[in-house]
Parts: sequence; C-alpha cells; structure tokens
Amino acid sequence: MRNTKLKIISKILFSYLLAMSTYLFAGELNFSASTTSVAENAATLTISVVRTGDASGTASVSVASADGTASSPTDYTAVTSTLNWAAGNSDTKTVDISIKDNEVVGNNKSFSLRLSSVTGDTIGLTSVQTVTITDFEEGKIQFSNTSYKASEEQLVATVTVTRSDGSNGAVSATIASSDGTAKSGDDFFLSPSVVSLGDGLSQTTYDIALKNDSAAESTESFSLTLSAPTGGASLGTVAEATVEIFDVDVDFTSSASKITPTNASVTEPSVIDLSQNSIMTPSKSYLQLMNEIPLIVTSNLSMLQSSDGLLQIPFGSDRYYLRPISITRNISGVLPGILIKGSGNVRFIVAGGQIIDAYPAVASLSTLQTELAKISIPEIVITEQGNISIQADQGLPKIERGEDGQLAINNDYFNRWHLKPSPLVMASQYLGTGLYLT
Repeated sequence: MRNTKLKIISKILFSYLLAMSTYLFAGELNFSASTTSVAENAATLTISVVRTGDASGTASVSVASADGTASSPTDYTAVTSTLNWAAGNSDTKTVDISIKDNEVVGNNKSFSLRLSSVTGDTIGLTSVQTVTITDFEEGKIQFSNTSYKASEEQLVATVTVTRSDGSNGAVSATIASSDGTAKSGDDFFLSPSVVSLGDGLSQTTYDIALKNDSAAESTESFSLTLSAPTGGASLGTVAEATVEIFDVDVDFTSSASKITPTNASVTEPSVIDLSQNSIMTPSKSYLQLMNEIPLIVTSNLSMLQSSDGLLQIPFGSDRYYLRPISITRNISGVLPGILIKGSGNVRFIVAGGQIIDAYPAVASLSTLQTELAKISIPEIVITEQGNISIQADQGLPKIERGEDGQLAINNDYFNRWHLKPSPLVMASQYLGTGLYLT
C-alpha cells in the first residue's frame, strides 16, 4: 500500500517537473510592438512576431485580426495566419495585411491582432497589437473658379489651383490651353505645364504670360484644362476654366477694315467700312448699331454706306454725307446717341460700346473734279481733317524783283481754296427731333 502511494506521488512529481522544465526552457513569442499605425494609402501593413529565449524546439502560433472602429473588408482585409518555427530557428516572422484606401475624408480607425493557439513555445506579454489606420487623403485638384479675367497691360493672367477633400502628400496635374478668340502665341503664351502642390498645401497660383500690343481689340478668351493628376489625387469638378483678356487700348481704328475711294485725280484718305461686324458686338455690324441709335429710330431715318465708303443719311429731299474715320471704345459709358462736335464733325455713340467719328463730306468728287478741270483747276486734296483743298494750276510761279531790289517768288500767285463741308447742326437748336441742314 505504501509502495503504491509512493509510485503515484513520483508520477505526479515527474509530470510537474517535466511541465516546469518545458516552461522554463521554452521560447517566448510576442508582437514586435503593442501598437502600430499605417496610412490608409499604404496598401500593405507588415506586422512582425519575434521569438526569444530557448529556440531548441519547434514552435507555432496563430495570428488573427478583430474589428474595432476599422472593419473588414471596408478598411482592411481580415487575416488568420499560422506562423511556424523549426527547431533552432529564432527568425522574426511576418504577416502582411491589405489596407484599403476608401478615399473618404474621415477620422482615424483601428483594429487589433491577437496571438493564440501556441505550440512548443509560450506567448509573452505582447500578445495583442493595436493597429491604427490614419486617414490619408490626397484630395481633388481643380480650378478655384470657372472663369478668370486679366488686363492685357498686366502682362500676366493668374489662375488659382486648389485641392479639396484632403491635402496629404505631394500631388500635381497638367495644365494646358486651347484657343478661343484669343490665340496662343498672339495673345498669350502657355505650353502644357505641371502645377504642383506640396504635402499639406491646398492652394497654389499659376501665371500665364499675356502679350500687350498697341492694337485695340475686343475682350478675347481662351480655355484651360487640368488633366493627368499624380500622387494619388483625382480631378475635381472644376477641371476646365476660361480666361478673358481685356484690352485697355481705346482706339480700334487701326484694326478696322477700310475702303479706299478711287477717284481720278483726287487724293482721298481711306474710309472705315461700317459693314464689318462690330468688335465688341460681333453679331451686328457697325452700321446696324448706328441705325439703332434712338435719335435715328425715332426720326424714321436709316443710314447707308455707299461703295465709296461715304455714310449717307437721306432726309426728305436732302441727303447728307459723312466720312467715317475712327472707331474708339466708349470708356466713359456715355449713352447711345449722336453728338455734333466742332466744325460739323459728328460722333455716333452706339450700344455696342464703341464711338464712331465721322467728318462732313461731299457726295460726288468726280463731278466736282470734272467741273473744276474745265477752268484748269485739276487737283483736289481731302485732308485727314475733312477739308477740301483746291489748288489752281497756273504754270510756273513768277519771279519778281522786290522793293529792295532782291529777286523773290510771288507766293500770292499760288491760289488755293480750302472748303469745309458742314451739313449738320446740333438737333438741340431746334424744337423737333431730327437732323437739320445748315
């Protein structure tokens, strides 16, 4: 009986010592850290399990994930994996976990990993690892506005590029232009270029060079596009924009098309063609806009332009002739109307935003020339101011001896007459609305 009890005690003691020896001499398995973090755009998180202590035997352990504020499969891919060590091996083992970028601005989220089902070794104190997925949003790149305005004389148009819904990481996009009424190389200069925003930067500006010329032009425009975003960013809704270029030059005359009268033996400057489309109101010609002036409409008059360029205003049995000579911008904002300036010059202020100036003219220069030729006065010159100069052709000038005995040319011999057509007067001088003959 006594021997039997001793045998039982011996077996229990042996089992205990055997268990204690396994515990005392086995290795220990732990996560490399109790916490770690990963940005959501990292794609993959690698976690490490280390083996310390006695590695003489084989060992294995299971690694499994558990949802927290981060959930699978929306934020990461759940993992259940078994790591194995051969006898004598103490290398660190790793497990890869897929991280999902949800592209939604939000708070940081977390989940956990746990060690379990160990064999051969024991599990240490770092048996749980908390993983924090930090929000990482590269954002959406776009223009700050759909349209921008710039003055030609500023020599540059500045556009603003922003990114919303995040500003993490360095990103960029390509900015390019397409011609509208403004042409690349003639009105502005832009080759496809890269616009960059550094990490944390949500806004930047980009300058486009403009060309300032002396020719007056209407407001012109060209288009911009953003494309090819990099760094994980995407394009926002405002990926296209328009840039308007305002011309500060006032005089449009040089850019207007002209009509050159052809009258034999008569020198006459060019006349502006009023049939061309208005620079600032392209849907209508200058003549159409002039015929819409309230004074013309209420008087039931209509202006015409003949083939030689003269502006004609029929009024009863009379017909008035004007020579259009300049087109300027109505920068003062004067209301549409007709103004009679000094020496009978007429200024038409049209609704399109321009001012057309005209000088009085005569209708048939060829008829006048024919009659003057009968009395040996062959040359007529119309000056830029609208004056008609008639020079008598009387051969060579006389050379006379003056009272002091010196020879002199008799300048009085050259007869020249200067005429100024002036068919219009100010309507305010009369009671009724209309145009009146001087």
